[in-house]
Amino acid sequence: MNYFKNIKYLLGSSFNKIYPLTVLFLLASLVDLLGLSLIGAYVATIFDPSFSEKINNYPSFHFLLNYDEAELILGIGIALAIAFTLKFIFLLFSNYFIISFSTIEQARIQKLLVYGALNQKYENFLSSKSGDNLASISNFSGTYREVLQAILQTLSNIIVIVAI
Repeated sequence: MNYFKNIKYLLGSSFNKIYPLTVLFLLASLVDLLGLSLIGAYVATIFDPSFSEKINNYPSFHFLLNYDEAELILGIGIALAIAFTLKFIFLLFSNYFIISFSTIEQARIQKLLVYGALNQKYENFLSSKSGDNLASISNFSGTYREVLQAILQTLSNIIVIVAI
C-alpha cells in the first residue's frame, strides 16, 4: 500500500489524469464483453437450427424473426467484426495514452531531479560525481516510467477481467 502512496505522491496533480484512462479502460471492456456475447450468439445461430424458435421467449429480440438463418449469421458476423475492430481501436488508444502519460511523467520527474541536482550547494556539487548523478537520474526516471506503465496496463487488464 505504501508503494502506491509513493506513486500517487510522485504523480502529484497528474494523478487525476488516471480517471479518464480508467473510463477508456471501462469502455474497452464493455466492447470486449459485447464481442464475447456476440460469439455465443454466432455459434448458437450456426449450430442450433431451432435458434429462431427460442427467440420467441425474448420479446426484445422479436425483430430478428423477420430474418432467415443465413441473414442472421451474416448480420451477427458483421456485428462481431465491428465489435472486435472497435476493441482493437480502443486497445490502440489505451496503449497510446498509457505510453504517452508515462513518458510525460518520466520527463516531468527527470526535470525535477535534474533541477535539484543542479541547484544543490556548491560544496555538495564539487564533492559529488555529477556524471553519476545524471546517470542515476536517467536510470531512476526510466524505471519510474516503466513501473507507471506496468501499473496502468495492469489496471486496464484488471478492469477487463472484472467486467467479463
